[in-house]
Amino acid sequence: ASGLGVGLAMLGLVQSLRWLFFTIGGSRSGPDFGAASLIAGGLLWGYYEWVMSKSGGDVPLLRRLYIYGYSGVGASLTVMGFIGLQQWLFTRFTGNELFGLPDALAWLVTGLPFWLYFWIWAGRLFATGPAEERKSDLRKAYLYAVIYIAVHGVIITAALVVNGMLRALFGLPTEGDLGLSIAVIVAMSALWAHHAFVLNADIKRSGESSLQGNM
Repeated sequence: ASGLGVGLAMLGLVQSLRWLFFTIGGSRSGPDFGAASLIAGGLLWGYYEWVMSKSGGDVPLLRRLYIYGYSGVGASLTVMGFIGLQQWLFTRFTGNELFGLPDALAWLVTGLPFWLYFWIWAGRLFATGPAEERKSDLRKAYLYAVIYIAVHGVIITAALVVNGMLRALFGLPTEGDLGLSIAVIVAMSALWAHHAFVLNADIKRSGESSLQGNM
């Protein structure tokens, strides 16, 4: 139920921020129904966190899934917003707009605080929590998954850019948007670098896990 509250709060915040940024930009839009999801999700999240703190019924595995699951969602929204913001900046020169600024800002402003909240929580548990937190392979699995996605995002996008350049060189028609490709490479490279740094630091701190040894 706490996870449902977080999801509703994130969805409501994205919708509310989109409405706000579109309104600031002068675009007429309907009423902001996202505020209802934001309030309901926030209340649900707060209530069940309070219940869990009073009952002491914490299940470590479920807590880890909760933390890393929403850390991943927050990171995804942050990356999408960063890509959208970069692509919007590129359109100031190319004029080929794919992402609107209100959408990009809504994703970024929502995703970054949520990602930082859950990611710092996860780091604090790993650094100062019980020994089982450092022995758990779920954190490493999460880091490997994010790095895998980021690396493949960089490689595939870079390959598409090179393909487009070669097609242009030989006078063949090209597709896609160079600004978007650069934005994806920059955002995915940052995601890759950060999580690779954290993974290496974790390995030095706790030693190799069974998961790492089998990969």
